[in-house]
Amino acid sequence: MTDSQNESFRENNNIGYVKQRYPFIQKEQWVQKIFLTGVALFLGLGILGLYGEGYLSKKTISSSNYEIEYQQFLRSQTSTELYINLKQSDDTTVVSLPGKYIKQVKIEQISPTPESAKVGKNNRLQYSFVTSDTGTIAFYLRPQWLGAKEIEVGVQDETTTIKQFVYY
Repeated sequence: MTDSQNESFRENNNIGYVKQRYPFIQKEQWVQKIFLTGVALFLGLGILGLYGEGYLSKKTISSSNYEIEYQQFLRSQTSTELYINLKQSDDTTVVSLPGKYIKQVKIEQISPTPESAKVGKNNRLQYSFVTSDTGTIAFYLRPQWLGAKEIEVGVQDETTTIKQFVYY
């Protein structure tokens, strides 16, 4: 290469020259940074469990006699569990759920099998379980709705409100 060709080559490969000659590159770099930040944020929240089971989704609410474990963020038509861990109980434990909630979920299984089920006051479905001192009652559910819900779960005479968000 001759000296004039070397000079021309250095001038054309200079970053300032490229930015001056092609100004769209600077705009494109901002769009690329924003996009990559969005993708990283989306993946990070997914890893932490925002879109299903995980640290951000799993919630536990404690009461004096029981503890409720559930997923706060659910997918529609995907199975989930609602666990009620009894700290102390009588021979019979009554769990009640709102009738409106029961219409919006498919109950796939309840463990242990309830001794009886009846509709109580305020259109709440009441399940009676034979329990020992401690134990776990599990509801295996499949949500049939989309959006946010507040559900009042009753155990014996105490009521606890849980919040769930179902997305598609």
